[in-house]
Amino acid sequence: MSTIFTFVAGVVGTVIIIWLYNYSQNHGKIKWYKWFGVITWYLWTIYGISFVYLNIVYHETRAATIGAFMFFVISIIGAILLARTIGILKTAGQKSDMPVSKEG
Repeated sequence: MSTIFTFVAGVVGTVIIIWLYNYSQNHGKIKWYKWFGVITWYLWTIYGISFVYLNIVYHETRAATIGAFMFFVISIIGAILLARTIGILKTAGQKSDMPVSKEG
């Protein structure tokens, strides 16, 4: 199971980096600290999944529950903050790059 997890984590990491690179080519350069933030968030999420997985395997249900809650909440908050910092999520005053269809 851990071999599959490692492979999937590597594939997802590669896809995130390629997508961000293409996004930065189309929407302007992403600064080094934003890349650092994305890599830190990705590692935090992977470590959190690994922590929960290992605690479940060794039947540490309380540690797995607390770890899942802690890692999940911090990962979601970090993802939202990173998306707003990079410009994927727009604030209320900014216009989105996505076209809006005006179908009746």
